[in-house]
Amino acid sequence: MLCAYRFGSVSALQPINSVSYVIAAILGNVFFHEAISVGKAMGILVIMAGVILLAQEERVS
Repeated sequence: MLCAYRFGSVSALQPINSVSYVIAAILGNVFFHEAISVGKAMGILVIMAGVILLAQEERVS
């Protein structure tokens, strides 16, 4: 991640770092059979939508 800060802006890279929460929730579901509630699913969707929007914005500029 430190190398990524050299090539991208912190305002775009830091929110993309929040994908680790999505990965943790999915892996918890797969390996430990933890339930993903409606609230968690909505949070995952919001995080992923934000990351997609930031990635597209970073690619355009």
